[in-house]
Amino acid sequence: MGRFETDVATVSAMSSGELTQLNVTEGQMVERGMIVGMIENTQLLMQRDQLHSSLQQIEADRRIVAARKESAKRHLEDLEHQASSLRQQIVEVQQEKAHYEEMFDKGIVSREQVEGFDIRLDVLTRQLGTLEEQIASTVLPEEDSRTTSREDAEIRANELKAQLSQIDQQLTGIQVTCPIKGTIIETYAKMGDYVEAGKQLFKLADMSKMTLRAYVSASFLDQLKLGSKVRVAADTGVGNPIEYEGIVMWISANAEFASNKSSAKGNPEGGMHAVKIEVVNDGRINIGMKGRVLLEE
Repeated sequence: MGRFETDVATVSAMSSGELTQLNVTEGQMVERGMIVGMIENTQLLMQRDQLHSSLQQIEADRRIVAARKESAKRHLEDLEHQASSLRQQIVEVQQEKAHYEEMFDKGIVSREQVEGFDIRLDVLTRQLGTLEEQIASTVLPEEDSRTTSREDAEIRANELKAQLSQIDQQLTGIQVTCPIKGTIIETYAKMGDYVEAGKQLFKLADMSKMTLRAYVSASFLDQLKLGSKVRVAADTGVGNPIEYEGIVMWISANAEFASNKSSAKGNPEGGMHAVKIEVVNDGRINIGMKGRVLLEE
């Protein structure tokens, strides 16, 4: 003889606050991991939003700095290209001037023609000086001490991500989740209630498979083997007991108590061993219902 039992889980609030949602009723079937309730926590949500905004601002600043850097890089390359072109022109004018000076010595060209090259060289040299000053003063954004360095921005972003992860872990506490697949058997709270962390909200049990925990005398143990199939009867209280096929899942090694009864042959039954037999429930077996293991004398 024995009684049917099954895995039962009690779900409690993991944080304090108002139950803004709790969608459970006794007899309701739920799946493992199903979110059936929510506990209000405005402060955590606000902190999460603020951290998200800060992280988005860092990402936006990174994009702006990257765009400025690329623009400055292109501008610097253009200045250097112009300076290179001016240096080449200066070399060409100097070479041409040297050629004209030779012709002046031979009386082929005039002094004014030679001096014209000096004027051109002066203009080109001043232009080159201006470009070189611009090149020297061009600083890429990440090299500017007034802006946050890429390394500092990366450190700050990682800090924000770590804080967000902590907030997300805390936010899981505001969700009421079913730890197992089963049936709601008792409820202890309703939507709108203010609950403290640890407050029991509801109880659920896996009713798809029931376990008959029965006590069998040592004289019958030879009929029970782990994994073997046996017949059990459930006393539903309506008509005759209903028979089911079950599987032996566990047998205690030692007797838990002595029996005062005698077997049909008149011999003492001896010590009573606990056994657990798993039965697929068709919906008619309830927790605490009486049951019997059907064995031959």
